[in-house]
Amino acid sequence: MNYIPQIGKAANRTLCTKKGGYRMQRILNFGCGAIAYNAQYIAAGGNKIGLVNRISNEMCGTLAGKKNITALRMNDGYVYAKTTAGIYSMFDLETQQLQGTGYCREKKNSSHDGKFYVATKGILLDILSFKDGQYYFMQYDFISQKYEKVCVAKSNFTCKDWLVDDQERKAYILFLEKCCLNHSKTNCYISVVAIDTLQIQAEKSIAFEHGVVPIGLINTHSVLLNTMQIYDMDTSEKTALDSNTDFQNTDYGYFVRMRLAENSHLFLIFSKRVLVFDLTTNKLCQSCAYQYGHDAIYLDGKTYIATWDGFFLADE
Repeated sequence: MNYIPQIGKAANRTLCTKKGGYRMQRILNFGCGAIAYNAQYIAAGGNKIGLVNRISNEMCGTLAGKKNITALRMNDGYVYAKTTAGIYSMFDLETQQLQGTGYCREKKNSSHDGKFYVATKGILLDILSFKDGQYYFMQYDFISQKYEKVCVAKSNFTCKDWLVDDQERKAYILFLEKCCLNHSKTNCYISVVAIDTLQIQAEKSIAFEHGVVPIGLINTHSVLLNTMQIYDMDTSEKTALDSNTDFQNTDYGYFVRMRLAENSHLFLIFSKRVLVFDLTTNKLCQSCAYQYGHDAIYLDGKTYIATWDGFFLADE
């Protein structure tokens, strides 16, 4: 579980550097650990959720009622949140009121920092470790307050990352072998699940040389490795990112997550810095330093960063 510092203790300490220089413009004055957006708004929050107008970059509302929010999703009418306790919440954007909450009673009683997705209105998708020790792909329905599930993990494998392709209506789940320190290879596999029927449609095994570990899925056919390389699952080729850095650089803090922006920019988000790579050239094009960072996105030609000091726009 990631450490969450006292909100407000380090206010006004956040810095950002880039060739040519730019400043961090504070939009929300409270701690933010997750970001979501739709065509009109950006939502960011931790112990409450702030709504930001994408055109004016001004706060236009607050959603309250849930704390310790670790992940957010958003569509045209609703904001969905997940807490570290694995509680799901659904907020109405028009009324800015909490519409419902729910959880999976079979999940393990542990921290649930992972992401989730929205299949359609009121229906969420998640991958949870259950009390029986297995990983399940789950579909939760806010209306019926029920969920359906399918076991997706093989014995001795743990879920490393996953993503949903909305057009294909499929989830791609990356699993990593749990005990591989003494093995000559790092064994992984990809499970593909139809999100509407919960049917497992395909599985593909992948192996990397000893010491090479996947960080996560960039898209449905590419994996980011701890060697700062991108592995193409279709061709088995590796492409190096043009950078002198690595995931062991203590100046960056701990690794939090990665995001692929619509402009083919890959965001590697650490607790003290975000690195942005242009995947058309594989070159590092942006680097921002801060404190207590948790998420970052690229929207409308602008970079937004969520930290436990607040929500910021990286302004040139």
